[in-house]
This record gives sequence, structure tokens and C-alpha cells, in this order.
Amino acid sequence: MMGKYERAKSEFETACRLETGQPIYFQNLAKLYQTLGRYQDSIAVYQRCLVLSPGNFEVMNDLGISLAMAGRREEAVKIWRKILEKNPNFLPAVQNLRLAEKSIKGRGERR
Repeated sequence: MMGKYERAKSEFETACRLETGQPIYFQNLAKLYQTLGRYQDSIAVYQRCLVLSPGNFEVMNDLGISLAMAGRREEAVKIWRKILEKNPNFLPAVQNLRLAEKSIKGRGERR
């Protein structure tokens, strides 16, 4: 299975180099990094994707997930709140925000 991920990573990286203006290639590469647990890499690529496709709620949501997984929950919460300011019905952001706020609250109560 790891060989398939490595091949996909190589192909997505090549696509990003050749088609620098296509956000979908960056989005796919970032999602793959996220799947592999390479959250810092996925964060950087999602940020690049947002330069190409500003306001893309799906990319913003996935960036929030990578931030949260990298231990940067407060930054993730800001992103999900920003999405919901613009689109209160974007369900993935609603769900992720609830989970993150619950996690932050629980962490504060344990201290």
C-alpha cells in the first residue's frame, strides 16, 4: 500500500511542478500528505492551494483538519469560524468546529 502512496505522491508532485496554476493538483497532494500524517507538509500545500483558489471552503476545511492534527487547534478553529461566517451551512466546518472546541474545552478542564 505504501508503494501506491509513494507513486501517487510522486505523480502529484510532478503535476504541481508542471501545472503550477491548477489548484486541484495541490489539493490532491495536500490530501495525500494529510493521509500519510505529514501535517506540516499538507498545511504548506493547502496554503499554496488557497492562493490559487481563495475562499475554497473544502480546502479551508481540510487545512483546518491538518492544523488540528498538528496540534494547532486554535488556528484550525479560526479557519472553521471564517468558513461559517461566509457559509453557515457548510456542514464539515460545523462538525469540525464542534469537535475542536470540545477538545480545547476538555484540555482546559484537565489543567
